[in-house]
Amino acid sequence: MELFLKEIFQNENLWKKYLPNYTFRESQLELVNKIYNSFNNHSCLIAEAGTGTGKTFSYLVPVITYLRNQENEELKILISTETKTLQNQIYFRDIPLLKKILNFDFSSYVCFGSNNYVCSLKLEEYLESKETKQKSQKIKNFINWLSKNSSGILALYDKELPKDFLQNIQRNTEDCLINLCNYYSECFYYIEKEKWKQSKILITNHHLLSMHLLKENILPTFHIAIIDEAHFFPDILRETITESFSFNEFFTLMKKLNIGDILQNQLSNFYNTVDQFLLKNFDLSQETRCKISNSFNIKGLFKFINTLEKLKKDFNTHLQAIHSFFNLSSTFDVSTQKIQKNKKEVIFKHAIEKLDKILYILNQFYDGPKNNYVHYLEKTSNDIRFCIAPIDVGDYIREYLIYKMNSTIFLSATLSTNHNFDFYIKKIGLEPHQVETTCIPSPFNIKNQALVYIPHISEPNSNSYLEECSNEILQLVELTKGKTLILFTSKKNLQQIQKILLNKLCNISLEMEIISQEEGIQKSLQKFLEKNNSILLGLNSFRQGIDIPNHKLKCIILVKLPFSVPSEPIMSSLMEKNSTNGFMDVFFPDMLIKLKQGMGRIIRSEKDKGIICILDSRIYTKSYGKIVFEYLKNFKIYNHFTDLKRDYETLIYES
Repeated sequence: MELFLKEIFQNENLWKKYLPNYTFRESQLELVNKIYNSFNNHSCLIAEAGTGTGKTFSYLVPVITYLRNQENEELKILISTETKTLQNQIYFRDIPLLKKILNFDFSSYVCFGSNNYVCSLKLEEYLESKETKQKSQKIKNFINWLSKNSSGILALYDKELPKDFLQNIQRNTEDCLINLCNYYSECFYYIEKEKWKQSKILITNHHLLSMHLLKENILPTFHIAIIDEAHFFPDILRETITESFSFNEFFTLMKKLNIGDILQNQLSNFYNTVDQFLLKNFDLSQETRCKISNSFNIKGLFKFINTLEKLKKDFNTHLQAIHSFFNLSSTFDVSTQKIQKNKKEVIFKHAIEKLDKILYILNQFYDGPKNNYVHYLEKTSNDIRFCIAPIDVGDYIREYLIYKMNSTIFLSATLSTNHNFDFYIKKIGLEPHQVETTCIPSPFNIKNQALVYIPHISEPNSNSYLEECSNEILQLVELTKGKTLILFTSKKNLQQIQKILLNKLCNISLEMEIISQEEGIQKSLQKFLEKNNSILLGLNSFRQGIDIPNHKLKCIILVKLPFSVPSEPIMSSLMEKNSTNGFMDVFFPDMLIKLKQGMGRIIRSEKDKGIICILDSRIYTKSYGKIVFEYLKNFKIYNHFTDLKRDYETLIYES
């Protein structure tokens, strides 16, 4: 079979018919064979594939080939990605292309979470409401599209929709009537789920897969799982497992159920008490997630719990009253009466479920955290969220995914640290002897494409650090004429450097626009792409998952090594759990992966060229700096700007 796969990938004419720039790469074939052998051996494989390897085709071709050679009609293979963008790319572009290249037809389908689908009942009610009798052209265009699109998947509609319209027509598990709905037999979501059952390859995302692993009833049974963008998966699973509620959610629930002012006042008072507790005990300018290590026995907690218990009892009484009212009422016709009754029942049933969850969380907070769980309060400008999260999710991944699969493949460009996969192996709940690993380097000529600049400046705890950073940034953006992404580990540093840079740019009359992620992720990214000589300031979400073309991005600057905040609840709890050497076993590997992700934004093709700057001289002074330099050994490293400038100008001139 390896010979067959080799013949496929070596046949450049076969590929170039559809992909003119296709080039055979030995490294890609190595990954292809590793994945196919993992299917045959029923093993778990962790594969790191450097940028440019052709990772997606490297697993899709083995998947299709394996399906073709199997006689098991029940066999299903699931592919899970972090983003809907990649999910759509695989289903709508890559799979149709491979059907032509491999001359083999097979069934596949794309699976989204339920809120990605139009709810026909909610759409009908929205369009018939008095407020929307005058429909906008945007809504009319959408209705026209929907009449021609049988899936009802909102993610496939490529035009902007009014936010209130979108929120009012999305399917929502909490208010779905299921088989009590008049539209149940023609529900987009349930019709799509039937199509999933008929497909051999399912393309989903980590959020939906996580929900499935915990509820076990969303996706059809599958036998092989490929987790692409696998570095995201443990954290997304943790988010799914995390039990939480926020005050704003509670206020929204009370408004929906028309609950009186007395309870709202009590809720406001309890919010103020919690808010004062956070202001007194935490530095909210540095952290938004505040770890609660012991019993959370604050004033007013018991009174609030007792009020919720009474409210829950009232809701049960309401449910009984709904039955009586609608059975006796003759105000509505039968069809409308049935819908109204069912809707009110569902609302109160979900309200009771929510109250049960809130009561559980509050009681757990009072008792204090138990083994493998961390309690924390998440503070935003106008809300507070109570959270109970698992510290380690490896047991879940092992028991609910890996052990139930014939084979599981984890792929990403950033999974290894310090030349091994021990950190990630532990994250997924396995021991090194239980898993196969492979590291496929990028085929790009990194040393001739990216120059790494690490100047000798003051360390981050110095008073002069931000000023020195700004000076380095200024000469870099002048050299690259903007076209720079600056990544920060804290919002406070971003704001301070933005302020310093604005003053410095004005003083030297350098016309460059500074765009901050605080304007909104999509808005700031789009603005950066539209401008010619701009500087984009970003936080952790810009460290991964964004693709900026090289003619728009010539320089990545990392302000500080991307260590997590030591007091961050999950990270601090993981370090405590690994108390022998929490820094080197957890804290440092986590930073190294984030560093690789940030640096990976600059070189996305064999023609890309640019500068990677790390403004953190701890690399020179701390013992862990040797490991960072070991990772950087394939790059050309500079510590003097004049040398960097000379070679950068040569690099760009040659391109």
